[in-house]
Amino acid sequence: PFALSARKRAALAIVVGLQPGRETAGAPGAAGTPPLEEADVLVRAYNMMGDLKGSERLHVRVRLRAEAAERDWCEVLSRLDLSPGRYHLRLAANIRGKTGSVHHDVEVPDFAGSALSLSGVAVTATPGVPSSPKDRLLPVIPVVPTARRDFTPADRVSAFLLVYQGGGHALAPVTIRALIVDSLNTEVFESVRTLDAALFKSRRAAEYRFDLPLAGMRPGPHLLTLEATMGRSHDRRDVRFTVLENR
Repeated sequence: PFALSARKRAALAIVVGLQPGRETAGAPGAAGTPPLEEADVLVRAYNMMGDLKGSERLHVRVRLRAEAAERDWCEVLSRLDLSPGRYHLRLAANIRGKTGSVHHDVEVPDFAGSALSLSGVAVTATPGVPSSPKDRLLPVIPVVPTARRDFTPADRVSAFLLVYQGGGHALAPVTIRALIVDSLNTEVFESVRTLDAALFKSRRAAEYRFDLPLAGMRPGPHLLTLEATMGRSHDRRDVRFTVLENR
């Protein structure tokens, strides 16, 4: 979730990762051009009472790159504008007659009513995988997020979020602590940064980016925690990811 300008609703940024599978992949194009995949995706959000509160249907065409074809992976970007509350997401996709679905629960914060709050975390990676529609989330965030959470030390990966100061209190500096622990809960990296109050002047919001130091990390699962503090106000976001053996 990312706050909209009025703060009464939020834009839920959704990345649907699709694995077409080699048996469903389209035939290569001329001169070895990677296949063009077509997918139908349906995204729906229900409140805890089971009422439909938002939906989007997408038909996309994604051409896999050679390196992406090896992973059989592409992504579809979707957006739903929702009021604060808890929601149950139901996502379904169809590629060449093959179907798949996933369910996920999410909470949309009350950004306007919280003295300090954090958006969701958008993870970006280079090299990336093909995604569509590329501009679906650009009115909300200046990055194209990925659903990938498995990376090699050679990948360039960043975590992006927005920090909000709600209400009418005077703007204040916000300190953000980034902490990475491994599967044994051993701290492997820590960074502390302060966002000056002036950064919040335009929309009472400030951007924060953190580059994951993958090059020096051992293979295995890790947890990234981003914790914001402003006086007695706190908020945090957690992201699980895995470092793979360098290929």
